[in-house]
Amino acid sequence: MSYYVVAHFHYVLSMGAVFALFAAWYFWSPKAEGLTYNDRKGRLHFWGLFIGVNVTFLPMHFLGLQGKLWALIYTGLYGQACRTMNKFYLLIQNSLYVGKIFYLKYIIFNLQIYLLIIYL
Repeated sequence: MSYYVVAHFHYVLSMGAVFALFAAWYFWSPKAEGLTYNDRKGRLHFWGLFIGVNVTFLPMHFLGLQGKLWALIYTGLYGQACRTMNKFYLLIQNSLYVGKIFYLKYIIFNLQIYLLIIYL
């Protein structure tokens, strides 16, 4: 499996489906719960995910077009190059987690407020 296949698969799923789900959640959750979301935190969540996904998967397209394979077994110089790229991708992947932290804080905070409103 080449890097191109991996990148294209993740681009289609994460950029298409996951961002659509987050957009729907941000649009409908204030209407359903009656609680508004901090716009700044929503923008941080979006940009953290957007930049993280693009920096992670865009270079994979170019590597795949050059014929690079997604190497799980490292051999020789090619294995060292793949190891370096995989470390880079792992580092960039952490920016995706930073973006998700804002979303999880929002869910937990709104759930606590919602339960407090219901039971008081």
